[in-house]
Amino acid sequence: MIRKVWRLLFTFLYIFFGYNSLYAAVIDEVRFEGNKRIPDTRITPYLIKAGKELNIEEVNDSIKKLYSTGLFLSIDSDLSVDGDKFVLTYKLEEMPIIGSIIYKGNKEIKASKLKEDLPLKTGSVLSFSNVELALNKIKSVYEEENRYGTTVDFRVEPRTVNSVDVYFDIKEQPKAKIYNIYIYGNDNVTRDQIIASIPTKERGFWSFITSSGKISQEMMEADKELIRLLYLEKGYAKVSVGEPELVYEKDNPSRASLYFRVQENDQYFVRSIDIAGNKKLSKEELFKLVQLQKKEVFNIRKYQEDIQRLTEAYTSIGYAYANVEPVISLDDETKEVDITYKIEESFLVRIGRINIKGNTVTNDRVIRRQIDQMEGALYNSKLIREAKANTMGTGYFENVQIAERNVATDVVDLDVTVKEQSTGTFSLGAAYSTIDGLLGMVQLSRNNFMGWGHSLSLRAEISQERMDFFFSYTDPWLFDWPVSAGLDVFSLEREWYEYSRYSLGGSIRLGHALIKRRLFMNYRLSMYTVDIFDIQSDASKYVWEQQGRTETHSFSPSLVWNSLDNPMDPTRGNKSQLYFDFAGSFLGGDAQFFKIGAETTQYFPVALNGALGFMLHGEAGFITSTKAGVKIPIDERFRLGGINSVRGFDYGEISPLDEDGLPYGGTSYYQVNAEFIFPIKQDIKLKGVVFLDMGQALAEKESWFNVEPRFSAGVGLRWVTPMGPFRVEWGYKLNQKPGETPYKFEFSIGGTF
Repeated sequence: MIRKVWRLLFTFLYIFFGYNSLYAAVIDEVRFEGNKRIPDTRITPYLIKAGKELNIEEVNDSIKKLYSTGLFLSIDSDLSVDGDKFVLTYKLEEMPIIGSIIYKGNKEIKASKLKEDLPLKTGSVLSFSNVELALNKIKSVYEEENRYGTTVDFRVEPRTVNSVDVYFDIKEQPKAKIYNIYIYGNDNVTRDQIIASIPTKERGFWSFITSSGKISQEMMEADKELIRLLYLEKGYAKVSVGEPELVYEKDNPSRASLYFRVQENDQYFVRSIDIAGNKKLSKEELFKLVQLQKKEVFNIRKYQEDIQRLTEAYTSIGYAYANVEPVISLDDETKEVDITYKIEESFLVRIGRINIKGNTVTNDRVIRRQIDQMEGALYNSKLIREAKANTMGTGYFENVQIAERNVATDVVDLDVTVKEQSTGTFSLGAAYSTIDGLLGMVQLSRNNFMGWGHSLSLRAEISQERMDFFFSYTDPWLFDWPVSAGLDVFSLEREWYEYSRYSLGGSIRLGHALIKRRLFMNYRLSMYTVDIFDIQSDASKYVWEQQGRTETHSFSPSLVWNSLDNPMDPTRGNKSQLYFDFAGSFLGGDAQFFKIGAETTQYFPVALNGALGFMLHGEAGFITSTKAGVKIPIDERFRLGGINSVRGFDYGEISPLDEDGLPYGGTSYYQVNAEFIFPIKQDIKLKGVVFLDMGQALAEKESWFNVEPRFSAGVGLRWVTPMGPFRVEWGYKLNQKPGETPYKFEFSIGGTF
């Protein structure tokens, strides 16, 4: 009994005076209580061991370690005497189980998205560290959506015994937009030049269409590199561009400013250019390929393109392993650059076999005729690169890969692996255009008929304004010669405002290349009848004079240049044509006329692999009667307006007027269309355009320079669909005349300029 009293006394003294008291108590037994789900083995490793002297710091450390497991809501320790034993007891309260995770206030972002990779799970033990991680995760989701300033709080409410619900209370903010872009340090390059070179734009009036002001980390990283490239192209070889900085207004986190800081340093000029190591090609030949010249600014783009051209000069004549190693020396005193292109010519390589793989439908020869690189010939990198583009250009394949395989030191085999795609389609659908109204379409087509590469098409298009039927068959390689041949049969009926027109006929076509796969000569011989009927009372007398049936026999040669990178969604290249149309004379028929026309379309890529760029289109035409007393057919005369002409005007609205003030079509015309094209959502090929159009149709005695052209401007959307480019465009007349509607909204599915 006396011993127990002494022990209690010494324990009190120990606790009161601390571990430096005169007597150090020894823990005889360690106990814990309160754990229900957590096994003992998860607890004992963190506890003080029996037999040790009592040390308050060690007890506190053991409690901290238990807390760090995240398994307990509260932990207390208790010192007591049980008989002759000095006992340390841990009193534990387990963390509750999470019953539900509930989101409140999330209207713009679904709960399913907030739950993705959330560090909290229902059925798991509540962990406040995980709650903190969850808060940060939810905030990051909102920041990814540019909803900066969104606040997220949490609360825990009891559910059942040892079970709780976790609530996340969210106060959403609208999407942030960039309202200002600031450039610092640009002493020698204007802000306008820099802004024009980057995809990120300040929020503007048309942002609901153009997505200007959009915040994208990927785009901002691209901005930084494009600004750097802009300076490198201007000779600032040691330019430095800092990381883009996005700053949000404190009072309005939906408004942001973007900052770029540039350290330009000095501009460098080319002092000398030399070529070394060349034996097979002379310096004179190679220097002709070099664009960068002495005394010019050191333009990094030209410099890199020169390396590519010099390399291809060798790889296109058989030196497959040729390498151009540039050596540049910057003189910081004179701000000049010395460039030496060191050439390693290597040895000649020949092509062994060209193996075609993956084609289960397409005949080998259909693929081989797209490959100008011949077996046994010297290796030609240019022809191999073009072979892939040519094969993809047929439209028969989803993917084309050309792999080079060494079979000997100086022999390479080419493995051409194709992945075929469906080339037969049956389409049943509807479309709408402001010219034709609601249009129903039925089409059966095969672009690789029987695997021969032939094209077959049957199509019907019916609307309130038209009823058209087409049959077309084309062999692009007649008898495996580089000559195309085709047959067309058509029945076309259309209701214009002043009259109705019905045409029935057909044509045969031939074509061949003048410059392989670029410049083509085409010939068309057509025979068809045209019936003009249902003429309206307010139609021009010129239309009334042509009421009835006319038979037309025509011969139409055309010269076509095509270097577009994609026929449906071009981003670079040119397509131009010069065409002639002779009707009547020795060909027979009633119509007697001669028509000539030309048009060209050029795409200029700016950035984002051409998704951001410009398009410039121009065309003009002239028609005249070739026999006195025979009128030019009314449907052959020129009228402008509509989605494929001068937008903002109705089709045919731009036309000369007869003496009664009624339109009847011109004998000559011109039009110019300029577009700025920008991406809106690249993964689905949705683009926006801003355009400016001009044009005029002129009567026989009118001069191009004496009649004011009509102008329009506007905006639009482009979306490449399986049925063709979908277009929505709004045009506004810039020189509106009295009585005219000021603007026109149009949309359609079909081709572009």
